[in-house]
Amino acid sequence: MTTLAVGKDVLSHCNRCKLNLSHIIVTMKDDDKPHKVKCNTCGATHVFKDPKKVTKKKKTTRKRTTKKESINDDWNKRMDTFKGEEISYSPKGSYVPGDLIDHTTFGKGFVEKKIDLNKIEVIFENDIKILVHNIQ
Repeated sequence: MTTLAVGKDVLSHCNRCKLNLSHIIVTMKDDDKPHKVKCNTCGATHVFKDPKKVTKKKKTTRKRTTKKESINDDWNKRMDTFKGEEISYSPKGSYVPGDLIDHTTFGKGFVEKKIDLNKIEVIFENDIKILVHNIQ
């Protein structure tokens, strides 16, 4: 039977390495249980964690909708209900939320909100972009 003492090796779970590794006992809690240990791999000093009692976190999985699908759905709904004229986009133009703009690169998009005096958030068919406007 091996007796535990300061300076001897013991198997402990290392928080930094996330593995059960060999550690050196730094302090003892009582005669049969280490208190602090130092990892031989990374050098971290921490409280002794019995590797038999450490449980791995379960990975939770959930079904997620992709960002592009939800953006596309939102864009399609807005296109179906929009009644008005589209405006050709220009950085010099001024736009308000609800405007439909036609961008030469990104296509048609709806102004979602003003971010500040010179920036707007626009929802295009497959993406959301920040555009400048009201540039004099």
